[in-house]
Amino acid sequence: MQIAKTDAPIIEVQHLYKDFPINSNAIKSGKMRALSDITFNLHRGRALAVVGESGSGKSTIAKILAKMYKLSSGRILYRGKDLEAFNKGTALLDYRQSVQMVWQDPFGSLNPTHTIYHHIARPLLLHSKVIDKKELPDMVYALLEKVGLTPAKATAAKYPHQLSGGQ
Repeated sequence: MQIAKTDAPIIEVQHLYKDFPINSNAIKSGKMRALSDITFNLHRGRALAVVGESGSGKSTIAKILAKMYKLSSGRILYRGKDLEAFNKGTALLDYRQSVQMVWQDPFGSLNPTHTIYHHIARPLLLHSKVIDKKELPDMVYALLEKVGLTPAKATAAKYPHQLSGGQ
């Protein structure tokens, strides 16, 4: 199938490698290769499944795409621009706002000592989506209502363990 020029990949992963250092003792150290020559394109409106056994590198790929890990070698392009260009400041925040992970285990992903309100309000504040902090509660409640978590105020007051995995 020929991909139309207007259907350029959002993300292009080219010959991705990831090595993790391993230190067996103070004198001898080495590396463990987690990813070897991974190449794929992700297009708007299309699904891409990364499947494999536990420990095969699926999460490592996701963490590299989320800029949580640095790649050892290879190249990643986001909308045609090298991912290395999104290293700090507003460029990194803009990238992370556009490319995010949905964690498989919500109980291990959300801090259990913070309410749902905190978990929703924090990225709004970090990404400067709130001009007046007085508007923050209404924004949080509107987002909860938008995804069907109602009543919003009651949901916002809960802690992660008080919601189901699907919520």
